[in-house]
Amino acid sequence: MLLMTVAVVIVIFWVAFSARDQQTERGMLVDENEILVRENEFWRSLMEPRADATFIKQRLAPDSVAVTASGITVSAEEKMAYMKRCSVASFTIHNPRVCPISADSALLVYRITVDGTDGSHKRVPHHLDITTMWVRRSDNWQIQLHTQTPAKFRRLGFRSETFGETAST
Repeated sequence: MLLMTVAVVIVIFWVAFSARDQQTERGMLVDENEILVRENEFWRSLMEPRADATFIKQRLAPDSVAVTASGITVSAEEKMAYMKRCSVASFTIHNPRVCPISADSALLVYRITVDGTDGSHKRVPHHLDITTMWVRRSDNWQIQLHTQTPAKFRRLGFRSETFGETAST
């Protein structure tokens, strides 16, 4: 019975990876680096002296939803109003992982360290776990869902792969 279970698991993994390879060869999955670049551009657009509202509006899908670090769900319009009050001096993205879903969508998860203000004009570093759902509509990548959760650092198992702006502008 154990041998049969192991054989089934091996076959499932082989089929899954074969399907992924075929999708990649046919261009059906997104370019993971492109998603990382888009997320990095989005955070850079929030950098001081003032957020680039036009760029941000282009990147947020009109029907997008965001869940803030305090657990509040907001629409794209509410997110835009909030971001106008915030500023980002610097940020570092840690351990990004892109999970392709289709040719036109991907989920990005990572931890970020952000130095900036959240509307109170008090400068504090923020450590957040982020999830962003990117969708491509008419060759334009937009954020459909963005969640922020306060990060809890663990002593073990935290790697330091970074992607992003690490110095103030």
